[in-house]
Amino acid sequence: MSTRLAPLFTALLLLVACTRPPPPAERVTHEERALAKANAAWADVYAQRADEAFSPANIQRFAPYRVTLDNGVWTVRTTVSADMHGRAPTAVILANDGTTTVSSVER
Repeated sequence: MSTRLAPLFTALLLLVACTRPPPPAERVTHEERALAKANAAWADVYAQRADEAFSPANIQRFAPYRVTLDNGVWTVRTTVSADMHGRAPTAVILANDGTTTVSSVER
């Protein structure tokens, strides 16, 4: 019986060992840090699912970005003209804990 459970136990240990803990909460107080968190989140999404909207080339294509703070929420958006077409990466970062959500906007 114990020999049959060994692979299951090993798989469970590997799953626990390979799971990354969530990053610690971080107050985001400067626009430079908000932009850095957006870039890191875009890179993470691209690494996980190879979504071209978050590829380094596409992020560079839509640079520069405007970072604004409104009611404790940082928003990162492209500043390129409206005649640039494609999926522009955007990010929303909560100032109080650094929680970051990314999306892309079809232009």
